[in-house]
Amino acid sequence: MTKRFMLALAVFLTATSPGSLAGARHTGIQGKAFLYISYGPLPGIEPQLGITYPSVQLPVETAFTVLSSKTGREITRVTTDPTGAFALPLHPGKYMLAPDPLMIAFGCYVLLEPIEVVVSRSGFTTVNIVYFKQGPCPVGPPIRVP
Repeated sequence: MTKRFMLALAVFLTATSPGSLAGARHTGIQGKAFLYISYGPLPGIEPQLGITYPSVQLPVETAFTVLSSKTGREITRVTTDPTGAFALPLHPGKYMLAPDPLMIAFGCYVLLEPIEVVVSRSGFTTVNIVYFKQGPCPVGPPIRVP
């Protein structure tokens, strides 16, 4: 394992309650969080001209809550590093990841539905959290976040 992965693993082990993850050293979740922005074709321009805005994928720092899929009980909270990376030891089983809203501009948030994850009995399960935004943020009064 890389030193970076071991450091991330140590940080998450420290941030969780001792009993919730005891014994889960070789299984869990790891991955990255991204913001994907798609602008699509330019409005009013004929597609045959071949002019489109590029789509952008950026790593983002965010947080999410890990919930038991059976009981809905909160297991722990995870904050990604600035590159969006995270790693968390978990016992094998089903979990729900509830990502926090991501603010990408003042008053502009991207919401994401909970993600179901199955942690296998061997190794870490890779999970990428992808916030998707279609087009630019609207200009106007701030959007209320639930």
